[in-house]
Amino acid sequence: MKILFITSEFITPEYKLYPGGIATYTFNICSALRELDCIPTVLCLGSKNEKFIFQGINCQIIKNPTYKIKKLLVNLSFGLFTRIIIRSIDALMIYLTYFQIKEKFDIVQVSSWKYPGLFIKPRKNFILRISSLEKYLDNEPNFKSIDKWLDQKLERFEIRKYANIIGPGKFMLNLMDNELGTKSSFMPTPFIMPVESNLLLKKNRSILFVGTLGYNKGIDLFLDLANRILGDFSDAEFTIVGKFSRTNILKIKNKIVSLKKNYGDRILHIENLSRQELGAHYSKAEILCIPSVYDNFPNVALEGMSNSCIVVASNTSSLDTLINNGINGFIVESMYLDDWSKVIHEIFLLNYNQKLYLRRNIPDSLKIHCPEIAGQKLLQYYKSIIS
Repeated sequence: MKILFITSEFITPEYKLYPGGIATYTFNICSALRELDCIPTVLCLGSKNEKFIFQGINCQIIKNPTYKIKKLLVNLSFGLFTRIIIRSIDALMIYLTYFQIKEKFDIVQVSSWKYPGLFIKPRKNFILRISSLEKYLDNEPNFKSIDKWLDQKLERFEIRKYANIIGPGKFMLNLMDNELGTKSSFMPTPFIMPVESNLLLKKNRSILFVGTLGYNKGIDLFLDLANRILGDFSDAEFTIVGKFSRTNILKIKNKIVSLKKNYGDRILHIENLSRQELGAHYSKAEILCIPSVYDNFPNVALEGMSNSCIVVASNTSSLDTLINNGINGFIVESMYLDDWSKVIHEIFLLNYNQKLYLRRNIPDSLKIHCPEIAGQKLLQYYKSIIS
């Protein structure tokens, strides 16, 4: 079976994966489908026109010659329509290339992130994978613009064109179904499991956050939580891994500076890490916090759990298919600091056997996300669409 993945991000000109979740998902699912004798091809924008094979995956990169045009149009609009100008031009470039190769594939799967399939007319063998719903994922208070409003409209326009929609988390899919009146199917995210972590490396009362330091990922709540827990427990440590978002950079930086001033090296922030270096932090952390205001099944949950971290996540992070509250991790039903603090206190007070019980239940929940099972489930879905 020949499958085309139309995506907004995959590789850099140096053929390295972007750190983004869409790139990680696309690489993992292509790798899984290759093992099932499928032939995946990735269509994405890049710095030049080229075709090559990246770790067994066919890649067709489209040169995006429109940088100057984008800059001119953005300037002419006084920056009021930056997002929709850039994303619409990118979608047009993808469409012009797709139009030349569309007859070659049994299945075409499109990402919803940045609506790369905006101009493409879906056929019966087309599938849209939900990667976002801007109304919820871009809902920072006091940050409204016509650009943002139009961006949401274009995303909805793309989504409504597709009859076949899949997604990795039931929470986000239910939101979308209720919002847009669509029908969608849950499809697990494939994840390449690392070597089982050594529990001896775990440091008691060490808490980790991995993600963009922005509103949607719940960084404000996490920093407030750090301030309280570090004050309550003299041996607690917090590590933050991630880049700053586009908004409220100064506010978040000042919070981190204040925490460092009060608690010294018990609070650590690192902006850039290799995958190997990040793995060392997973191995050390006892708890991984995912306080997302809204999220669509963050990959860090799989990464943390596969490294025996006890994951504490918000009920708005779409991890309802992965975490069974109190059995293999914890779901916090609110974004209130008191509720999060209570859960962290409870975990700190668990004895060794109670923590071991949580960790022993993790492998069962990860099975559906192993490449063989997730890949086979998606392949069966593809076959049902074709038939």
